[in-house]
Amino acid sequence: MSAPVPTRRSGLPLLWIAVIGAVVLVLAASIGSYLALHPSSGSTNSPGGGNGGTQTREYPTYFNQSGLPSTVEWSVTVDGEPHAAAGVSIVVNLSAGLYPYSFTEVPGYVTPAGGSVTVAAPRAEVGVTFLVFEFSLGFSESGLPNGTSWSVTVDGQTASSTTNLVAFAEPNGTYGYSIGVPADYVSAPASGTFTVHDAAVLLSVNFTWNSSIGPPSTITVGGSTSVYPFVVLAAQWFEQNNSNVVMSVNQGGTGAGMLAVCAGQINVGMASLPENLSSLESSDNCPSTTVITPIAYDATDIVIADSNPHGLLSLDYDTLNLIYEHASTTTPYAEITTLNGEPLPVGYPAPGTPLDWDQIPATAANATVGALAASPEAPESAGAGSGGAACATPYSDDICAATPGVSATPCGWSICAGGNSSYPAGDEIAPVERSDASGATQSFESRLLGYNSSTAWASGYANLGFTGCGSNNLLSDCGITVPDEANGNPGVLALVAGDPNAIGYASDGIARSWSGIGTGGLVPFLADGESLGHGLVSSNTSGLEYGGVAPTLGAGGSIAAGITDSSSVSQYAGWRPFELVTTSPPSGEVQRFFEFILDPANNVNLATSADEVSIYSV
Repeated sequence: MSAPVPTRRSGLPLLWIAVIGAVVLVLAASIGSYLALHPSSGSTNSPGGGNGGTQTREYPTYFNQSGLPSTVEWSVTVDGEPHAAAGVSIVVNLSAGLYPYSFTEVPGYVTPAGGSVTVAAPRAEVGVTFLVFEFSLGFSESGLPNGTSWSVTVDGQTASSTTNLVAFAEPNGTYGYSIGVPADYVSAPASGTFTVHDAAVLLSVNFTWNSSIGPPSTITVGGSTSVYPFVVLAAQWFEQNNSNVVMSVNQGGTGAGMLAVCAGQINVGMASLPENLSSLESSDNCPSTTVITPIAYDATDIVIADSNPHGLLSLDYDTLNLIYEHASTTTPYAEITTLNGEPLPVGYPAPGTPLDWDQIPATAANATVGALAASPEAPESAGAGSGGAACATPYSDDICAATPGVSATPCGWSICAGGNSSYPAGDEIAPVERSDASGATQSFESRLLGYNSSTAWASGYANLGFTGCGSNNLLSDCGITVPDEANGNPGVLALVAGDPNAIGYASDGIARSWSGIGTGGLVPFLADGESLGHGLVSSNTSGLEYGGVAPTLGAGGSIAAGITDSSSVSQYAGWRPFELVTTSPPSGEVQRFFEFILDPANNVNLATSADEVSIYSV
């Protein structure tokens, strides 16, 4: 028994209290006897803990870190209360229970994830690792051929790659580097230093051919003006990663390109028509080892100035024939006798008389033109002659029949092309042809005019639908010679863009981006054998514009539909391939250039950039 402790409360007699185990004996001086009392409430985790009240036991909780230097302060927040220290451990005394914790960011280190800790006797521990924060470090090269191995050494560590990127991860700091240079090349820079400071770093390395060991290889390419923009772009991209190669690309037409490659004057010929070996052997003296490689698809389009004031909305193949045949100073190979698929109207101008704009229908047959009373386009029983008046807005450039189906119009159809006060409907149409042998002309003859020659050369293309009129690839092969001609696609497009009365044909990829032509100058077209509900075009297929098919790009476009013979998208008949021709299987740098173009990603990107159709879109 412990010694009695006297105590007094106000208004009470003096008590003597003795503690024996868990029993409290109270001796009342005035009573002279003992009373036994028990505690009314309370708790404790330690016998003998605390005097005169309830106590809760606390246990040490150790948060132990690794990764930080001992002098760096760090902190942990437990149950909303922050605790900070420098060194290995932070100790927090907590009563038994479950507590959430999180860590505060330490500059230059990855902040560890938080969590929860269960505290119980005798102690709790939480381990945490601080990792040094590393930033991306990249070295991007240009000038090396695809697949060439190169390397970079940073701070004693070397990484290599066969792509154009070598990557590291480094914390803040300043580092030295050196470039591992492939044989026959030099790099700029060859070595140096860089600093990482809370951000990723990207350094450029340019490799060039070591001129001290001799000149780089040269690849010479020539031919089609249609293929030229596509190949020039490919050459530029190829040279960026192949500084040991110099690309020399020239244009002069498909015919000139085939002659040059077959004569051994250039490495590669460019063609914008489906070449075949027998024709190249017979017409251009190519050897039997010649190889033809398709690289993309294009189309030959009918083009007018985008500001053309004559209200031409679409064009049937026979109307196109009549425009060129009537303007020809020579007798055509085969004179057309229909207009919009119907017999020539009574009173229509005789062959040899150039046509005026109001003497051709504004659209292909059966086309609906807004809410015009003269729509849909149909022949007039009274034939061709004076009559009609300006159509209602927005088609006021066109001429509509006064009484559709009955009254005469200048073209003999219900809606004729027309004009305005500056360029009247009676202005003469000025068709333009190519002066050079070209794939565009061959496609124009075979795919748009619908000519089918019986010559041996043309019959070699019969199964492809590209017969045309002859091996010269000139419109004169068809017996057509018009007053206005120009050299190459650029010449034709420049002439047409500058003359509101002109109409011509050109590469789709070049025309759609040509100033003064653009997509507004591409005339929707209805080819031979096509009509609404028949042939390649029907009311069930998408892509019709005023009864014709506008050339459109991409895997779902009308050009691709023509190649794949689609039944859900209207087919543009003027499609044609882009091909590269070599006199033997490509090898060396030429082979690598071909592989670069035919790489699926490169091919799609080239076609997109050049407004063409990738071979992987069909």
